[in-house]
Amino acid sequence: MENGKKKKCSKKGQAAMEYLMTYGWAILVIVIVLAALYFWLPKGSEVCLFREPGFLCEGKPQIYMDEGQLNIAVRIDNKLSESIESAALVCTDAPEGDINSNFITIHGTATDGSWGAGSSKVFGGDTDLAIPCVDRNGDEIAMQENEFFKGYIAVAYSLSSDPNKNIKHVTLASVSGPVLATGE
Repeated sequence: MENGKKKKCSKKGQAAMEYLMTYGWAILVIVIVLAALYFWLPKGSEVCLFREPGFLCEGKPQIYMDEGQLNIAVRIDNKLSESIESAALVCTDAPEGDINSNFITIHGTATDGSWGAGSSKVFGGDTDLAIPCVDRNGDEIAMQENEFFKGYIAVAYSLSSDPNKNIKHVTLASVSGPVLATGE
């Protein structure tokens, strides 16, 4: 009788061990795959995405240092149905709630002339219209090559049909990417 009881207990123990070993290996494989994905997938990529229709980043933004100042070079399309009379742009890592038309106008780059409906403007790069990056206090942001920047391009603008050109519309684009070498 005692021998039969021992066999029954042994079979339960064996089944429990097989269950633990089978699922233990499966869990271990999942953990290893997740760790490999975490270490080998890119940490981020160049992104420039406006939240509202009307503006569009063409291509990837280029985030770079120039004489100690972080700047962004990007081509932005005016997809609005009318011309923009005046606009100012700034790049910032400030919280979204701190970004308003005064902040953009004070710290940003003003566009030259009107910006026609359906046309695009190039900022930075080979033009004199670099978009400077500032923090929430308006101070220059300094970063090293290959560091990852995440923030906003903020645009304050007035339309040709606006009755008061001093009241600006504001739109934001989420922008991120590594700081690139300038080749100098």
